[in-house]
Amino acid sequence: MARLAASGLRCGGCGKPVPAGEPVCPSCGARLETALCGRCGFRGPREEFLHYQCPRCGHRADLGRGGLAVAAAVAAGLLLVALAFALWK
Repeated sequence: MARLAASGLRCGGCGKPVPAGEPVCPSCGARLETALCGRCGFRGPREEFLHYQCPRCGHRADLGRGGLAVAAAVAAGLLLVALAFALWK
């Protein structure tokens, strides 16, 4: 059965760490549908790991700098679009 994990969580198939946003485990190639908490070992559907947080122990996965960089780039892009529309009128 395929598994899901995010940065700070592990693949439910092989147990190795998986970067945030990966659709498949880079180690074993499993499609990621369930997650394995790196702290308590809870295994469950990815929907239970809301905001990359384990539903059993509360462990929050580290999104790392990559997640913050993407969020900053999206925010900057939205700001530029809003500015362009404001100046267009």
